[in-house]
Parts: sequence; structure tokens; C-alpha cells
Amino acid sequence: QDTKFSAPDTMNYQTFHGFAETVDPNRIIDFIFTNSRMTPLTYKVICEDIDGKQVSDHYPLYSDMLLKAS
Repeated sequence: QDTKFSAPDTMNYQTFHGFAETVDPNRIIDFIFTNSRMTPLTYKVICEDIDGKQVSDHYPLYSDMLLKAS
């Protein structure tokens, strides 16, 4: 299951920008998947730049999760 849709604290933002000026929130090509032993709490797309430049044509993803003991 993708954390974008299962985390209670989530955001709707694209993960690939291709160094373009415009963004399409429906263009999602990067994922964080979980299984039944993981409970996602947050899903974030990190959209910050460094000195006005993007370091990649993909935005990094971040997620806080609870892991269940086996």
C-alpha cells in the first residue's frame, strides 16, 4: 500500500518535475510502499531547493512510520 494514500498526514504534490516551471499533482511516479507490519503516519514530498536549484528531477519522499514487533 502506498503511504501517500494510507498516511493520515499526507500531501498531494507531484514527485517528478523534470526541472520544469509547472507542476502536475497527478503525476506521481515515486512511491513508499508498506505492508501489514508498518503503519504510516506521515507522507511528505520535499520540495525545497538549494540556492535556487533542484538537485534532481525527482523530489525526495519522507515518511514517519510505526513498525510492529514480530
